[in-house]
Amino acid sequence: MTTNVMDTSKNSSVVPMAIVAVLFFILGFATWLNGSLMPYLSQI
Repeated sequence: MTTNVMDTSKNSSVVPMAIVAVLFFILGFATWLNGSLMPYLSQI
């Protein structure tokens, strides 16, 4: 019975960690995209 409690607490921490990781990479990609597009957009 205690192993089930441990398994659910371990699984419940995986989802928030995955959400934080995905948001981190999305923010990094948006920052990189903004920096690389800035020379092209400044010509407009």
